[in-house]
Amino acid sequence: MGMSAGPSPATPPARSGLRGGALAFCVAMYGAWISAAHIPLGAAVEGAVSPTDFTRDFIAAKVLLRGEPVSQLDGERGNAEAVRAGAQPVIIIDGSPFHLHPPPAALPILPLVPLGFRLASAVWLALSIALCGRLAWLLAAVRPGRWPQPGALLALLLVWPPVLTNLQLGQWSIVLATLIAEGHRLWERERPGAAGAYLGAAATLKLTPLALVPFVALRNRRAALVLAGVVVAACVAAFPLGHLDPWIAFARDAGRNTRSWSAWWHNTLSLNGLFARQLVGDRFSVPLIHLPGLARALTIATGAALALTALALTAAGGGEAAAGRDRVREGCRFSLWVILIVVLNPLSWHHYAILLLLPAALILRAAEEGDLAPAERRRLRAVVAAALVVLTVPKETLFLIVRPLPTGPLGSLLLSLHLYAALALFGAAAYAARARGATARAAA
Repeated sequence: MGMSAGPSPATPPARSGLRGGALAFCVAMYGAWISAAHIPLGAAVEGAVSPTDFTRDFIAAKVLLRGEPVSQLDGERGNAEAVRAGAQPVIIIDGSPFHLHPPPAALPILPLVPLGFRLASAVWLALSIALCGRLAWLLAAVRPGRWPQPGALLALLLVWPPVLTNLQLGQWSIVLATLIAEGHRLWERERPGAAGAYLGAAATLKLTPLALVPFVALRNRRAALVLAGVVVAACVAAFPLGHLDPWIAFARDAGRNTRSWSAWWHNTLSLNGLFARQLVGDRFSVPLIHLPGLARALTIATGAALALTALALTAAGGGEAAAGRDRVREGCRFSLWVILIVVLNPLSWHHYAILLLLPAALILRAAEEGDLAPAERRRLRAVVAAALVVLTVPKETLFLIVRPLPTGPLGSLLLSLHLYAALALFGAAAYAARARGATARAAA
């Protein structure tokens, strides 16, 4: 009788606690979302007409199609081209380059150039929204049968501040997040070659998805070869566009571009941004102390520690066969590398938080399906919930709190709020990746 009577009264409080936690999460998310009032939505609507970063890509592709050297596309010439095309001038500071993406990133933009800037930017906006729909489906498929379903998730995504920032700037994060999520879906369906192709496609658009290479190489040689092949093929396809000139410009300008924008208030998800604001400073921030060498050392050391953690946990998962038998923890290992794409990027604007949605879904799946004790499940859910709330806080809210520029050391710490959420997700993914239900077995 004692055993049969025990579980019964314990069940209702657990369900009540779950409902209470869900209500608290929804209230917190709403509070974070409206903390900047209408500003994020207004900025997205206004910016989508002439998205800054798409303007850079469009003008660079147009120059390349004309057979002119993109290395000569400085701020003055680039903005003159933009105005003639019907776009708004973009912000140029400290001689930062007008355009800075790997040359293969021009390939998807080239077909849009004959449309003219206005129509091309409208097509890019429509494509971004359509990809949001696909991303919503992919995220919902990680946890089938769970709320939110794809339609509801798409509606939420389209008003989520990181997505609004992506639409405002015409950025690539929606594209990258969708490609990576497609790659992960194929990986779990045991189609490593196709998965490697999608992950390779992401790496042709930005360098940071190359952070996934160690995971892929440790798990499947064929997938790694396909990934490398896609990157090489894209580079070969882009070579006729200016030959070596775009590559020379890219290598020449990368460091200057990073130095110009590291402390900018949009750079909220980057380790480099955190240390640059505290230990370097510029017109945007007043450092605690000016030690650029220490800032570089801390950025490298912290990034290396995170990468070594991901490497150790991935290697500990065994080979492809062993990892395939443990889908839940393997998803968390994959998440570690996706999070590294975001935090190791020296310029990681708020829109990069879109890439963190897949890790969040995979960690929640581990909390629901993994061999974990109830307390461990609750902790993982709590970390993911808190991280999502923090990532929902608009960049404009942070700016309104710390303004005016330049920010002091305390304000600069607040500007890295989204980074702290990403690192919390990394910690949760690492815990779930290594956990083998020890606590659950001990309780049993």
